[in-house]
Amino acid sequence: MNEFVTEAIVLGSYTRGEYDKYAVLFTYTFGKIEARVVSGSKPQSKLFPHLDTLNHVTVRLARKTHFVVTDALTCNRFTNLRTNSRKLHSALIGVSLLRTLLPPLLPDTELWQYLLQKLEGGGLTPFHILSMLGYDPTLASCTLCKKSNADAFLTTEEGFLCGQCAARVPDTPHLIYLSPLTTITTP
Repeated sequence: MNEFVTEAIVLGSYTRGEYDKYAVLFTYTFGKIEARVVSGSKPQSKLFPHLDTLNHVTVRLARKTHFVVTDALTCNRFTNLRTNSRKLHSALIGVSLLRTLLPPLLPDTELWQYLLQKLEGGGLTPFHILSMLGYDPTLASCTLCKKSNADAFLTTEEGFLCGQCAARVPDTPHLIYLSPLTTITTP
């Protein structure tokens, strides 16, 4: 069993089984990984409070076939981001895009530095995340009608839609509007 210590940004978590949780982490060393947090759902869990979405953490990981979090320490909770509901909402949409679109185990130091900078400044937006991942909205056109403006991104199709075509899409959690004034639906 190998053991690693690395920095990570928590992209989210989910429960599997009665007591275990899995943390989705974007690490400096490994890129996006899913790591098991043994007994993370128990009220007395000492690790899981550190693994809150949007936290910058230092994690100790053990790996045999899968990653397991053996220790975690919060480096930064980005309180300036958490005190502004609009910025927090935008950042949560951004990390949900990362969870969906990032391939596992592909480190990207440029994206890592960009995320830390934007989270610290409170300016992480879906628009910028898509640009960093190669889906530049300024160059995109609607995948359905071919209009040159992109107002929304459909994560299941990994394509852009104009406002009219997005309005015709049934209510789905996979449709993300790029305008900050539009109601954004998270995946």
